[in-house]
Amino acid sequence: MRVNLALRPDTLALAKKGDRWKGAVEVVMRFAKEDGSAAGTGLSRRIEFNLTQPNYDLGSQKGLAFSKTMTVPKDAARVRILVRNDPSGEIGTLTIPIGELDGK
Repeated sequence: MRVNLALRPDTLALAKKGDRWKGAVEVVMRFAKEDGSAAGTGLSRRIEFNLTQPNYDLGSQKGLAFSKTMTVPKDAARVRILVRNDPSGEIGTLTIPIGELDGK
């Protein structure tokens, strides 16, 4: 499964420091079985931003891209994606049933 995220920089509480927009998010992806318990190995990745104004503006139009390919465990019923914003601590989540990934 390939996950493609596009994050808008204006929603990430980035701080302007000099001529750069700086900040970070934590992206967590986890597969779950039907009963909600973990299936397989998840992913946790911190993404740091150090954007020039032109890159910030482009990200505001098209999103800041993050992509990851993961193997779907056989017993997985869904994948949950969480993005936690530093330093605000705000969290956004998305849960996708696995059946929707393979067209069922």
